[in-house]
Amino acid sequence: MSARRNRRSGILAAGLLFASLCGAPIFAADTTPDDLAGRQGATPCDGSGSRVVEQAGVQWIHLCTYTRDRLNRILTGERETYGPWEKKFPGNSSYDVDLYRVIYPSVIPETGKATMASGLLALPHGGQRVLPFVSYQHGTTFGRKEVPSFPENSYETRLILARFASHGYGVIAADYFGQGISTEPNSFVVKASTQQACLDLLKAVRLILPPPRAFDGPVVPQRLVPGRLGHDGVPESP
Repeated sequence: MSARRNRRSGILAAGLLFASLCGAPIFAADTTPDDLAGRQGATPCDGSGSRVVEQAGVQWIHLCTYTRDRLNRILTGERETYGPWEKKFPGNSSYDVDLYRVIYPSVIPETGKATMASGLLALPHGGQRVLPFVSYQHGTTFGRKEVPSFPENSYETRLILARFASHGYGVIAADYFGQGISTEPNSFVVKASTQQACLDLLKAVRLILPPPRAFDGPVVPQRLVPGRLGHDGVPESP
């Protein structure tokens, strides 16, 4: 993907988590994302060599672990490649970050059609069991895989991970309908669908993060335009 196209992808927003439809569940139903990351070594950040885990209709796969060195480079050298920014970020990551693609069931509210969607879950490796969470809704992208659950294709996602997950926050980020693994039409600027994808990812993550790995308090939204459709819409929902 060219730097020019990557620049077009909006930058910071809020969202969530998960996976690849290939493969069959191989771990017990009580396997957690932390357990899965611990059983697998470093891999390319596409889930190569990882196995799909399924629980309550939600699937997830460990994509890779970003080391603190990689996260620091995201804040420094990679940022300069992405474009000239006046804002300087210190490369002071505290944690490695485990990344998971999540595939979860949802419903397109405009039509009532059942569908599957994907998103990203990021957990600080070795961080606290009970975490504050950031929900990130990504900005406009022009490629189906320029989304959070394909983090190597999305610098804005990597920046969110380096700024939040590397400092002890859990991060969730929906890809939205029509992007990531979704086969639906793109839901660009369709508010209800964007909102639904974000909410159902949040529900899915809660299902696969049983205590003691859990949310602490409210989920903090972060977004870029037009991720604002998810950012502004999610708080409206029950």
